[in-house]
Amino acid sequence: MRLAFDVVVVGGGPAGAVAARQLAQNGAGVLLVEASRYDRYRIGEVMDAYGRYLLCQLGMEHVLESVKAVQCDGVVSAWGTDDLAVRPAIKNQHGAAMILNRRRFDAALANEAARAGATVWLGTVATSVRPTREGFLLELASGTKRTGVSCERLVDATGRRATFVRRLGGTQRIRDRMVGLGRRLSASDDEKDAFQSVLLLESVTQGYWYSVPVGRRKVMAVLMTDGDLAKIARPWRTALVSSAHTLSRLEATGKRSKLDRWDARSLISREPAKLLVVAAGDAAMACDPLAADGIVRAIRSGQAAAVAVMAGADAIHELGAQRQRAFTEYEAERANTYAIERRYGQLPFWARRLPPSPPVPITIDPLALVRAVEATAASRARAEALIDPSAVRAILRSAGAEGRTAVDVLARARAASPGLTPDEKWVSALELLVRGGALSTDS
Repeated sequence: MRLAFDVVVVGGGPAGAVAARQLAQNGAGVLLVEASRYDRYRIGEVMDAYGRYLLCQLGMEHVLESVKAVQCDGVVSAWGTDDLAVRPAIKNQHGAAMILNRRRFDAALANEAARAGATVWLGTVATSVRPTREGFLLELASGTKRTGVSCERLVDATGRRATFVRRLGGTQRIRDRMVGLGRRLSASDDEKDAFQSVLLLESVTQGYWYSVPVGRRKVMAVLMTDGDLAKIARPWRTALVSSAHTLSRLEATGKRSKLDRWDARSLISREPAKLLVVAAGDAAMACDPLAADGIVRAIRSGQAAAVAVMAGADAIHELGAQRQRAFTEYEAERANTYAIERRYGQLPFWARRLPPSPPVPITIDPLALVRAVEATAASRARAEALIDPSAVRAILRSAGAEGRTAVDVLARARAASPGLTPDEKWVSALELLVRGGALSTDS
């Protein structure tokens, strides 16, 4: 038996739950599908104060009380200097940020969607999707049970994977390879409040640390670095030893959870043309955790997705254009923030995030033979600050060990990594790879 809905929302995080709730309130028949049962720890513990304002606007301010959210008293950071700078919560016009139990918070939002009239299936995975004349046909799996579901419209809130947007022909632009390596640690003494309710940020050579209390006697400590830089032995411990303030904060801890790893890449998705599918939350646009607005952005994205998917293909296209403008602004803000840290600018993690350089003087002869050599993270870093890491890899693969002419390398790389990167950036990236030593050239 096949079930039919107006809209299926895949992914029960804040974006998906808010979208499902809004669609149901507006009279649509909605199915919200969530793979988990909200029974595992979820990263993303701090919600900007503006999030509380949004929840009030949506009539869901009671959610914060029900999940026992705790006020965050401010941000303390060592960024660009060894000294700590304090930004108290009172300086935020919307008040204090909130420290959340994300598992409870996400479950509460899904419950709000159900209260609004959405059908919510937990422990259910969408295994396939295909477009039909009427919309989409999905296969859902819960244990050994398989169910076919049809819908006219689809919201993809599957996180950075953007699983269904990509399966249906959409594209992604991925700007870095950031990951988070984190674990929860318990205080080893009997203090009632072992950790101050502040978020601590600290830059180190490998990336940066953030740590935040997740209970009276527990703290979550996450190293943000790049995936290729995390391949060393014991990367979390190595980076911890190189820190000062984070190490001091964690000195009084004893029992610790296993090390978890999260995808934290900055990216933007583009929906396939003419299909009534829209991305929401991190599936639409994902940012560096340093932006500290993930939950707020998810709520707003869920609202926008609900409006666009019902309005039609033109509205989805316009939402994508708005998203592109927002991502361009985000990239500029991110580059300016990372530029504050001048101590580590030549190291791979930081060099990849430097602001755009002035135009690179091009010295390569287009007909020169270009060969790939054993590229290190440092030799690729400046090129990866200019174009996406996947595009840099395409250049290196196109050159190969045998070598090709520079013009042939770029033609092959562009074909293998289609996107919106302008021609001059491809040429400049090739020049930077030669200067960095990742490519050799015979002029």
